[in-house]
Amino acid sequence: MISPAVANSADICATLLMRLTDQGLAPGDVHRLVKDVYSLIRDGGAFTLAGINAALTRMGWDSGIMDSISLDLLMVLLQHEFSMHIEIHTVH
Repeated sequence: MISPAVANSADICATLLMRLTDQGLAPGDVHRLVKDVYSLIRDGGAFTLAGINAALTRMGWDSGIMDSISLDLLMVLLQHEFSMHIEIHTVH
């Protein structure tokens, strides 16, 4: 996980865009995906990567569209840019 204290928003955006376009998404689709993930988590709650992907699939996205690294990048970006308080717990 990237530390929000040292993260640079422009670098995070560029890395997230690169990761998702490498998966075949157009830049406009990346923007739509970020908005869809935000809409899923904005009201708070407990979420897993599998749960987010299942919800995205119901919204019309390909199965497994969001990977753990892209989700981590997005969470740091939301913390940085929107001052969202996000607690992340890793289960082994």
